[in-house]
Amino acid sequence: KRALQGKSSFAWWQSKTSVTMLVATLMAVIECGILLMMGLEVLFVGKFFLLAILTSLAFMSIIMMLVVAFDNIGRFLAMVLLVVQLGGSGGTFPMPLTNSFFQAIHPFLPMTYSIYGFRQAISSGLGDAVYWKANFVMIGIILVFNGLLMLAMHVLQKKEVTNNENETTEL
Repeated sequence: KRALQGKSSFAWWQSKTSVTMLVATLMAVIECGILLMMGLEVLFVGKFFLLAILTSLAFMSIIMMLVVAFDNIGRFLAMVLLVVQLGGSGGTFPMPLTNSFFQAIHPFLPMTYSIYGFRQAISSGLGDAVYWKANFVMIGIILVFNGLLMLAMHVLQKKEVTNNENETTEL
């Protein structure tokens, strides 16, 4: 449903995010647990779980905002973002081996920071500053995209109320 009848856009946001953020958190914990059970050796297990949860919440925030604000176009944009991140985040190939397009967008992709953070949590060597920067970037993404999601829901809620009022007056 686009809007909760008689409820505020904040209540709509709460109802959506309470479920999706719980699912995102559980999936991050389950995935990390499975990787550890399969034998992945992680130097800093707590940091590994924390970054996985923050990354999952950040990506869920981006996708929720795109889907709620733009519907099917948002789903398409989320898929485009995923594909672009696969090539431009440095997780598949080292950045010096990629073309200039991917090198240019590399610093602006959320997955870039999660990859650096995971590398530090799993095997160290990059430094704690890299790990904490990754966490702060994920927290920033969560805050910004949840703010944008609330704004989109507010606009859609007002539009829904206006449409309902127009339909009522026409009757």
